[in-house]
Amino acid sequence: MKERILGLLLTSFFVMLSVGMSAQTTTFTYTANHKLDRFDEFQYFVGATGVASHEFDETTLTGTVVYNGEVTELGDNCLLWNTDLLSIVIPDGVKKLGFQAFKACTHLQDISLPTTLEEIGDVSGLAFDGCSDLEKGKFIIKDLKWWCNLVIKGIYSNPVYYAKHIYDAQGNEITDLVIPEDVTSVGDNAFARCEGLKSVTFHDNVTYIGSTAFSSCTGLTTVALPKNMKKLEEYAFSRCSNLTSVTIPEGMEDIGFCAFNYSGLTSLTLPSTIRKMSQSFHNCEQLETLTLTDGITDINGSFYGCNALKEVRIPGSIKTMMYQDFHRCDSLETVIIDEGVEEVAGFSDCPRLKNLTLASSVKTLGGLGFRGCTSLEVVNLPEGVEYIATFDGCTSLKQINIPSTVTYIGTFKNCTALEKVIVKDLKAWCEARHYDSSWYGPQKMAGTLYLGTVEENTEITDLVIPEGTTSVESGAFCYMPRLTSVTIPGTVKYLGGTTFAGCTALTEIVLPEGLEQFGYRDFAGCTQLAKLTIPSTVTTIDTEAFVDLAAIADVYCYADPDELYWRDYDRTNYFMPEKATLFHVVDADAWTAKFPDANVTYVGDLPSDIHTVQTAKPVGTSVIYDLQGRRVTQPTKGLYIVNGKKVVGY
Repeated sequence: MKERILGLLLTSFFVMLSVGMSAQTTTFTYTANHKLDRFDEFQYFVGATGVASHEFDETTLTGTVVYNGEVTELGDNCLLWNTDLLSIVIPDGVKKLGFQAFKACTHLQDISLPTTLEEIGDVSGLAFDGCSDLEKGKFIIKDLKWWCNLVIKGIYSNPVYYAKHIYDAQGNEITDLVIPEDVTSVGDNAFARCEGLKSVTFHDNVTYIGSTAFSSCTGLTTVALPKNMKKLEEYAFSRCSNLTSVTIPEGMEDIGFCAFNYSGLTSLTLPSTIRKMSQSFHNCEQLETLTLTDGITDINGSFYGCNALKEVRIPGSIKTMMYQDFHRCDSLETVIIDEGVEEVAGFSDCPRLKNLTLASSVKTLGGLGFRGCTSLEVVNLPEGVEYIATFDGCTSLKQINIPSTVTYIGTFKNCTALEKVIVKDLKAWCEARHYDSSWYGPQKMAGTLYLGTVEENTEITDLVIPEGTTSVESGAFCYMPRLTSVTIPGTVKYLGGTTFAGCTALTEIVLPEGLEQFGYRDFAGCTQLAKLTIPSTVTTIDTEAFVDLAAIADVYCYADPDELYWRDYDRTNYFMPEKATLFHVVDADAWTAKFPDANVTYVGDLPSDIHTVQTAKPVGTSVIYDLQGRRVTQPTKGLYIVNGKKVVGY
């Protein structure tokens, strides 16, 4: 084929002489299985005003086309689908190859491009899309400086992508590429898929390596980037599967999107000057050693799928981690988060992660958190953590502590081994938002909570919510079957829904004076709850407030029916059947008038006159209640209700 190209060049030369070549004519030579009529459609050859001659030798399969005018461009779709084209010489003067100029010329083996060429592919590229037989020929780059500065629109506009090997003007393959000293940039796509390259040498005055410039160069093993570069463009060395080592100089600030993804790197040190990355090293499956130098500020999903990594230390200069930073790193066992990091994410689906050290500066466990880290057994969260996204799928997790700073607690779905959830501060726990807690809250998965520190804690069976707590949020204590009693202070204004749902050992709950609202399934599934006291301050009872309470025999309600909003009070499955639940109130007639369809029996036996205070010790056989309506058998010093009057007992 080389001889054929030389023959074409000589034929072209003699034809130019024979026709008295001038600026007004342009000559193309080609070989093909037969004469190609497409060359007669001169409108595809921009600058041509007509066809002066078109000769074809059936013996040598050589064609010669002379156009009137100076051809400067092969237009869009110029030789599209000419599958019989075997080779072509593009003459000097041509500056551009248009969109799909040689697309699907599947038997094209050789093409000679002039150094006057400035652009290949136009905006949408695809100039050589599908020219797979270029690999059978020799693609000659006549001048490296020219080639590095050539504008190539997309990898499928680059003949190198299909040729896979490049040759110099003497026909020698270029395997050890040396970028000329007077070159300052290597253009986009310039050497994409050049599998014959074994090495590339950059001089320090190179400041730009373009997008996809060396992607899929599978022969490269080591690369040292030039010292004066600040930014490496996207996909620059993507899919260089045998590239085991890269030297990234101090001063580099931006490593482009997927710049080294799917490469063969085994170790990597990133300099302190890095300010931006974006999935730059994802799926480097041989990467075993990673050093992130303090000073780096952003890694942005750059190491997911790096399956050989075993340990990672995140320097404090990285304030925020992204949700995919180390996603699906199958061998990752140890993660150390240094002081200074505030938001941790991106370790989801790391099945061997077992050792996790978090700095006290960490405030957020965000993104997908540590979802699917199936080897995590114990997680110690430092004081300062406010937001916990998820530990969904951590099937070996046995213990986690919740610091007093927490404001949001996410899902612990499928944490089937969870035994111990340690809460440092009950007030913070009550007031935090519990995401989907009634389904996958940590207390539900463990079946209990412990109060205290990692070093010293006790199980909560008799719950005393601290004074000063203003709310108990949704699901905060749901599905704790060993919880036997609850004490709520008057500072609590509302219960957030499903608060004590599924606490099957509770038999009595006294809601405090001061509470204004409770409701949605707060006690659902409390199958032994027989007695509930509602204070006079309640003005809202939400829907399904009493659903699924099989044993609820007595409700003592001091609320004013005229001031009360009770949503869907007439649901028949709220209470015991046949109105067996007694609803103790001050004025049964008033309640019957306001809420006539409730499935209860109103009993007007609550005291109404509690304004008189006696100072006598309650004695004898009197039935004694505290101010919340709870019966008292051994009174100590304090206020009580006896026979409808306030008395001081001791």
